Amino acid sequence: MVELTKSQDENPLIKMAVNTAGMFEIVGKVEDSSIENFAQINGPAILYPFIREIIASITTKAGIPTVLLPPLNFVEMAERNRQSSSQMSQ
Repeated sequence: MVELTKSQDENPLIKMAVNTAGMFEIVGKVEDSSIENFAQINGPAILYPFIREIIASITTKAGIPTVLLPPLNFVEMAERNRQSSSQMSQ
């Protein structure tokens, strides 16, 4: 889920939440670590451009300044999450 609140000159312009889901099929034998890696990196990286497009399209059609979410590095984010999780478990 992506939640967005956009204000201009301290006046709220838009507040939205976008939920999306993807269905991916596993074909053949795959290691659990590969599935986890896909779920944390590849799956979100595949879906994120659609979320960006939905938000940009809605804000454009609403007649307010277009909101374009920045590109994200899902590999880097997953690594930070792993490091954070390992530090918490110590």
